[in-house]
Amino acid sequence: MSFVYKPGANGAIGASFVAKAKPDGYTPFGTSQAPIITTPLTEEGLDYTFDDFSPICRLVESPIVLATKADSPLKTLKDVIEEAKKFPGKMTFSTSGVFSTIQLPTEILSRMAGITLTHVPCTGTSPAVTA
Repeated sequence: MSFVYKPGANGAIGASFVAKAKPDGYTPFGTSQAPIITTPLTEEGLDYTFDDFSPICRLVESPIVLATKADSPLKTLKDVIEEAKKFPGKMTFSTSGVFSTIQLPTEILSRMAGITLTHVPCTGTSPAVTA
């Protein structure tokens, strides 16, 4: 078995590739839940649906991490929320894309905390972490 990397569109390009593959068990899809669950619910014109996939197992469990630069004065979640309340919309957060598995919980946190954050979608997880 060889591996084929199909990046882009928050995983939808890879999901489409796998959904079109011959269903012989030789094209497994390692991904987050976004391209299989979130993207079909939010994007029109996809050539696949949730039902085109059969989950086999969970390979990893990935906690969501809130981080700042090491020299930032913001050291706790409380610090972040208090700062965001002082300057609505000025604080940014980066993710691997709109409706990604990081954006949704961050938006929920924003609503629960009564703050406004500015989303900066990136072209993938690595650029989001760097940003």
